[in-house]
Amino acid sequence: MKAGTDLEWCIRAIISVDDPVKRPRDPVIYRCNLQPHHRARAAWKVYPTYDFCAPFLDSLEVAPRHTAIPKDNAVTAIIHGVDKTSTADRPKHNKNTSLGTKKVFYSKEILFSQEDARSFKPNEEITLMNRGNAIVTRVPANESETISELELQLHLEGDFKKTEKKVTWLAKETPNMIPARLFDFDYLITKDKLEKKDDLFSFLTNKTESLTEAWG
Repeated sequence: MKAGTDLEWCIRAIISVDDPVKRPRDPVIYRCNLQPHHRARAAWKVYPTYDFCAPFLDSLEVAPRHTAIPKDNAVTAIIHGVDKTSTADRPKHNKNTSLGTKKVFYSKEILFSQEDARSFKPNEEITLMNRGNAIVTRVPANESETISELELQLHLEGDFKKTEKKVTWLAKETPNMIPARLFDFDYLITKDKLEKKDDLFSFLTNKTESLTEAWG
C-alpha cells in the first residue's frame, strides 16, 4: 500500500462484536490513492477515508461562536416586558467552556434578519437563542413588503421544545453593534464527480465568493 502497487488493498478497523453500536462494523479507515495531493504531491500513496478523518477534524473545530445579523433590511423588534438594558456573561461555546465567556446584551429593541422576520406569524411563539421565548404580537400582514419593525411579548416561562423557530437576534445597542463582513464560499465545481472525459473548465463555478455586511 505504501508503494501504491496494490490498489485493491485497504486497512479496516476491527470493532468489538460486543459493541452495542453495530453500524461501524469493521470500517475501512485507509485506502490507496495515486492521485497527487494538492500539498503533499506524490509523497504519499495511502490516505485516511473521509468517514475516519472527518470526526477528528470536527472535534478540533469547536471555535467560539458569535452572533451576526445582515445589515441589509435588518428588522427592529420591540420587546414588551423588558424595562431596561442589561448584560450577562455567556459561554463562547456551550460545549467548550474553556474558550471563556462573552458579554451578551439584553435590550428592549433587538435586530432580526429580514428572512427570519418574514417567517413570523401573528401570535406565534418563537425562541430567542440564548434568551428564551417570546410571542409575536405585531407583524405586517402584507408578506410582499419589506418588514421594518415588529413587536414581541417576552414569555420566558415558555417551553423552547414546543417552538418551531429558534432564531438568532442581536440587541440594538451601539456598543453591541460591531460592523462585520461575512464571506461565504460556494463549491468550486458544479458537478459532483468529474469523469476523465470531462473538461474541468466547463464545470467551474463562475462566482464562488459572496460578501454580506453585518452587525455582530
